[in-house]
Parts: sequence; C-alpha cells; structure tokens
Amino acid sequence: KLIIEPGVDILFTGPYKLDVGLNAQLIAKGTKEDTIYFKPYGDKTWSGINFLSSSDNDTLSFCSISGIGTNFNEYGIYISKSNPVFDNLSIRNNFTKSSMIKMFESRAILNKVKIFNNHTISERIIAINESYPMSIRGAKHYHLTAKSPLIKNSLICNNSSGTWGAVKSEISSPTFVNVTISS
Repeated sequence: KLIIEPGVDILFTGPYKLDVGLNAQLIAKGTKEDTIYFKPYGDKTWSGINFLSSSDNDTLSFCSISGIGTNFNEYGIYISKSNPVFDNLSIRNNFTKSSMIKMFESRAILNKVKIFNNHTISERIIAINESYPMSIRGAKHYHLTAKSPLIKNSLICNNSSGTWGAVKSEISSPTFVNVTISS
C-alpha cells in the first residue's frame, strides 16, 4: 500500500511510470487546498500510471496529472482489471501515442474529473473495452474500452487526437452523467 499525503509533489526524472500491481493499493488523497501533483521534474517527461489487477480501493482524489510524454508510453493512465476511484482529478497537458486513459475490464469511477489540453497521436482520450457496444462519434478525446465504468460531473475539453474522435467503447457499457465533451 502506498499512501500519498496532501500537498505532495511526485516528480518523475525521466521516462518512468508508476505501476500499481497485483493486490497493491495506491491512495493519493489531496485536498482542495493541498493538491497532490504527479508531474515531471524540470523539462523531462514521464510515462504515466498503470493500474494492473490492483486493489479495488485505489483512489486519486484532488490530484493533478501532467507532463506525460509520447516517446515512452502507449497510454497516460492504463487501467486493467482494476477499479480505481478518481475524484476531483485534473488530467492536463499530456501527449500520448494512444489513448490518454485506457480501461480494460474495469469498473472505474471518474467523478469531477477535468481532462483538458491533452493530445493523442492515434486514438481517443478515453478508451473502454469489455462489456456492451457503445460509440460516440464526432467528438474528440474519449476511447472507452472497459466493463461498466461510471463517468460523472466531468469535463473533457480542448483536447486533440490524431485520427479518432473523443469516445469509443468496444464491448462496453459506460455510464455518463452530467459530462461535457467539447473541442
């Protein structure tokens, strides 16, 4: 279990990623006044966060994720067979080869998440696989590939992707409640 206290800056000095593996747990609970920052050190970039069969109690709350760089990673946040809760999370100023967020067999909950000023080269901002079909075309930055994640009270704006639209869901049934997607 890794617990990150409010106000802490997690600085990456190169193309490293944070892997939360089998039965591990990441708890990063900042506050409105003391945000937790995941970002590069200086002018470096880093490779993102992976949740890989981790605990059902992973939490990122009042956190900011920025500075992920394209040369090192496929996804900014990869969630596989994990069910993290993201609450009051800012994902901004990142550049990835594929999706900014990729979910596979996940029931992640995203509440009050702001995803903005990101760029993907080849896919969507969010991708969800494994459940029932759903696709949103013509919007920018979501590729959904997971079971039944919940995305609510969130904003996805000012993002760009190389070849795809905002949201794609394959064999998935995500729920969107009070979510704004704009270019």
